[in-house]
Amino acid sequence: MATEDCDAAFERVAAAGGEAVQEPVDQPYGVRDCAFCDLSGNLVRLTQPLQR
Repeated sequence: MATEDCDAAFERVAAAGGEAVQEPVDQPYGVRDCAFCDLSGNLVRLTQPLQR
C-alpha cells in the first residue's frame, strides 16, 4: 500500500494497536517501507518512494 509519509502512517497504525513487524526503513531499491500484521495474520506493507 503506497503512502506519502511512511513514518506518519506507521505511527498512526501503531497507535491504533497494529502489530508492527518492521519499523520504517529505507530500502536499497528506492522506497521507505514498514510492515504490520492484520487481524488475520496477513502481512501488510506500507511504502513511500524515496526522493532522488
